[in-house]
Amino acid sequence: MKTKYAVNKLNKYFSNKEIFFDDGSVEHIVSETEGENALNIGNLVLLEQVLNGEAGHKCYIDKIHIYQKSCYIWVKKFIENYTQWNESMIKERAKKLARIYYEDILKRDIEQS
Repeated sequence: MKTKYAVNKLNKYFSNKEIFFDDGSVEHIVSETEGENALNIGNLVLLEQVLNGEAGHKCYIDKIHIYQKSCYIWVKKFIENYTQWNESMIKERAKKLARIYYEDILKRDIEQS
């Protein structure tokens, strides 16, 4: 439930909206049945429920044309930035999303080590 909330907050941030979209569903870019990082936030994006069902367990290349139908700005930015997707990219994206979440949404500093 916390992850769904965080994904909705990120989508709201990228959309520059004050409310959550009521038709959103958490999409696992790499299917949640594949790979050890499939449940990592770096592998998640909010997608319209209908499109999420259409995307199913397809590979990323096959999902791109479905993602292109999305009205969500975050999804559009995602496919702009990632023409390909694999499990090795998940952790790096998770770090980027964490920074956005803490610094831009929660307005907190992440200590540099």
